[in-house]
Amino acid sequence: MKKNVFLSVACLASLMFLGSCNSSKNMAAIAKDFNSSWNVTSINDTLNFTNDNLEKVPTLNFNWEEKRVSGKTGCNSYFATFEVPAKDTIKFSNAGATKMFCIESMYIEDAFLGTFNKVVKYSINKRTLRLYDENNNLLIEANKTQQ
Repeated sequence: MKKNVFLSVACLASLMFLGSCNSSKNMAAIAKDFNSSWNVTSINDTLNFTNDNLEKVPTLNFNWEEKRVSGKTGCNSYFATFEVPAKDTIKFSNAGATKMFCIESMYIEDAFLGTFNKVVKYSINKRTLRLYDENNNLLIEANKTQQ
């Protein structure tokens, strides 16, 4: 009887260990994807950036180790912290930005920064990052920059 209990506990411990290794591998893959720079290609599926207006493209520069994201809004620089509590979920907080006034691109900045508090989900497919709200509405789409 004691032998069966011991074997059961040993099996359970082994499964828990293997599961934690698997989740560590998953987080390592997520970290690799996020530790990148991205150029936004669309915001709220209405603002689209092409080769004609690339100087106004918002950017996302993720630093996984520091859990920080920063970049350009189309006018100003911004910064925020982020967390990925589980695969496919993300939360931004502590956002801030410089305060220059750029009449020709403030609408881009307003749309871009207005999405940060709504983002709760993400997907990464090859070189494309998509950020979604709680209703799975696409808020931001971005392409990984060449590195």
